[in-house]
Amino acid sequence: LPRPAPGPGVPASPERAMTASSPRWLVLLAISAAMTSCRNPCQQLCVEIRDYAASECGLQFSDAELDQCIADHKGGALEKGERATCREGLGEVDREWDCDELEAYFSELIQDGGAQGDSGVSAQ
Repeated sequence: LPRPAPGPGVPASPERAMTASSPRWLVLLAISAAMTSCRNPCQQLCVEIRDYAASECGLQFSDAELDQCIADHKGGALEKGERATCREGLGEVDREWDCDELEAYFSELIQDGGAQGDSGVSAQ
């Protein structure tokens, strides 16, 4: 049986469909990659700790602090074994930290000069 003629904007064959929509798929892929970012386990842990601190402890960390944590844990900056340690910690933040420890740890970092300027950490 002959195929019906495609309507406007409809590719004539599956092969052409892939080719015709490729730019759209590339854009969607780029947007998806930008939103999820390719982060190593230590960088993912930065996000997990920030989210836990906000949802469970009422602590807010600035975007600059999160960005600094992610920058400090780039692949090349990690010491041997650190990536594996972070991977083990993923999903365990609530078992490994409590709110008092989080607040004390980040306050200590700020006092030791680990953060530049105002910490951005605040309790709600």
